[in-house]
Amino acid sequence: MDEPLKCPGIGRDGDDVRTMWLYFTRKLTNDEMRQLHAIVQQWAESTSEPTPMGRADVLED
Repeated sequence: MDEPLKCPGIGRDGDDVRTMWLYFTRKLTNDEMRQLHAIVQQWAESTSEPTPMGRADVLED
């Protein structure tokens, strides 16, 4: 891993409102992907009330 990891962008998927795209300056390793998933999962569980389907509410503009 010579290049430092940066995330210059984030966006919504045009076809699925529940999908988010993250843009990184290089390919993530499997360990980095697992760490990112754990962080997002912890954040999601701590910031929203569970819905009947067990997912966080989708943000509306």
